[in-house]
Amino acid sequence: MIKLLRTSRGFLFTALAAGLLLATVACGGTAAEPVIVREEVIKEVPKEVVIEKEVVKEVVRDVPVEKEVVKEVVKEVAVPQEVVKEVVREVTPTVIRQPVYGGTLALAQRSDPPTFDPHATSFSLLTNHVHLTHNRVIRYKSLAWPEEARYGDLIFFPDLAESWDIDETGTVFTFHLRRGVKWHDKEPLNGREMNSEDIKLAWKRMHEDSSRFAGFYDGLVSVETPDQYTVVQTIDRPLASWLYRVADGEAAWITNQEFVDHKGADFGVAQDSLVGTGPFLYDREDPGSRYTYVRNPDYFEQPYPYLDEVHWFIIPDRSAQEAAFVSRQIHFYEPRRAQDLERIQQALPDVKVRETTGLANTTSGLMFNLELPKWQDMKVRQAVRYAVNNDRVIQDLYNGRGKYNACIPSALRGYSLEQDELRSLYTYDPERAKALLAEAGYGPGEFKFEIMTFTGYSQDNQDIAVMRQADLQAVGFDVSINPVPVGEGRATVIEGNFDTVQQPHSTGVEPDEMLGGYVPGGPRNFMRVDDPKVTAWMKEQEVEFDRDKRGAILQEFSRYCAEQALGIIPNPSRVVQQLVQSWVQNAAIADVASDEPDEKYIWFAR
Repeated sequence: MIKLLRTSRGFLFTALAAGLLLATVACGGTAAEPVIVREEVIKEVPKEVVIEKEVVKEVVRDVPVEKEVVKEVVKEVAVPQEVVKEVVREVTPTVIRQPVYGGTLALAQRSDPPTFDPHATSFSLLTNHVHLTHNRVIRYKSLAWPEEARYGDLIFFPDLAESWDIDETGTVFTFHLRRGVKWHDKEPLNGREMNSEDIKLAWKRMHEDSSRFAGFYDGLVSVETPDQYTVVQTIDRPLASWLYRVADGEAAWITNQEFVDHKGADFGVAQDSLVGTGPFLYDREDPGSRYTYVRNPDYFEQPYPYLDEVHWFIIPDRSAQEAAFVSRQIHFYEPRRAQDLERIQQALPDVKVRETTGLANTTSGLMFNLELPKWQDMKVRQAVRYAVNNDRVIQDLYNGRGKYNACIPSALRGYSLEQDELRSLYTYDPERAKALLAEAGYGPGEFKFEIMTFTGYSQDNQDIAVMRQADLQAVGFDVSINPVPVGEGRATVIEGNFDTVQQPHSTGVEPDEMLGGYVPGGPRNFMRVDDPKVTAWMKEQEVEFDRDKRGAILQEFSRYCAEQALGIIPNPSRVVQQLVQSWVQNAAIADVASDEPDEKYIWFAR
């Protein structure tokens, strides 16, 4: 049975019963509440004395009395032979700082988005922008990867739908749309009301072969619109992760087909393709410099957003990003080294610091193109696995603050493997690597390959590629590095024209998205994995509603993925520290898993 358990912030989705969804679900919820900051103004004053029906005539000695907080007039106790001397705190009435409107939030990323088509890529370079302008039918709030989080226990919220029902077969999902939601006031939509046909056509677009995420929705059989505010999805089998797919923060953005057709071949080329129903409107683009978004006055979820504008600056160099943060030109920054953090804190003593645990909901790593015969030899892939030193990455690059990762990322607790087992599976053994390379028939320097890296994107992946190159050359591989611009590189990988690549593989909080990157047709199967065992595990786990049984399947896959070096050697993950300017309120730590539009909740306290 599927249940949506109501909480003060939304609904907790859990899966129960043997293989089928059995309950009808009616869901509601409220937007995230702003954080209220309370301040007390305190000063030390002598306490006034009010003596009722008593007279004190003698004074002999002082008696110390503990301070107490007073709100009105406090009575002093008069004792014969004694005088009570007190210094107490007078507390002014509590000041409640309410969110205020106005201000421009300044953020930085290293490259321009490679496209402005929401269904063409999962890169955060694009989703940073899309979540400002678009909505999903429902959304979920990421758990922000605490140590105790059990990913898959997702809290779903209304977005364009205000409630939803699931029939007894677990295959029919009925979404009841909000009324009065308006498209952005841009031609040819001109602020008209969103309707069920718009949702149907958006889902059709996601499901088409032209979408980067078509395989993610391959269970979708039909979408019907019985009236203007109702959409009914039918899928071909009960799926443990279907609501997650509807709420996915990278794939499930609702575009407007009328607008897509109006733009024609120009759709996705420039920022003006980002027309949706979201809290901000596109305003101005200066490629290579800045993208500007302005408050949507017709946004359906009032009182949000508070900000007048959001600016995404393009700052490729990390030292330039740090300088912009220290000079208060941008509001967020993530230092990569302990000395960077210390230097910034000395310059900005008031800066706020937040950090993750080091568990990851993303797997990045060195990926093999398994269509190439040289990577189809498992001994060669295993030699690579034994040759790379993950502890060196954690110590030298992550300042000792990192954790091992796997094909099912470490933050998906209950689905992923624990750290001790991961260290055993990805142990560093250069002598074993040399022996495996020799068993595969290669002498020192005879096995040559190239690692592609992406410039203008993840600096960690570029640095790790250099470290991997040194490790691999030490055991007899001949390795070169080919840095290419991120947009060009990603297209090359999707086309299959690469040897190996050091890049992100998958991100999310539902294991379907990860395992789907290891099966034919999966949207993130960059490595071209085609393994019958993995495909069988994928089909088995996606219809398994028992949490522990599903976890056992996924853990077995992670072990197999490591032992076979099946397409990827995962990077360790780092503790992410995020610095925030002191006056920024309601800011959540960056979360690529949910792509929650946290900018709409932010306000400035100054």
